[in-house]
Amino acid sequence: MIRQLHPDYRLYLAIEQEAYETFFQTKGIQLVIEEYKILLIVINIVQEEIVQWIN
Repeated sequence: MIRQLHPDYRLYLAIEQEAYETFFQTKGIQLVIEEYKILLIVINIVQEEIVQWIN
């Protein structure tokens, strides 16, 4: 059974900054992110801060 989120909620995938700068910058992954409209939050684990919100 799939639960529906509140219509105003947006689900983000949190990823570590180093992973974003390497793996998530490849052309294939960028195409998937765009195709499926994946929302990302890039975080710095060491400094415990959000580096970037990507809509």
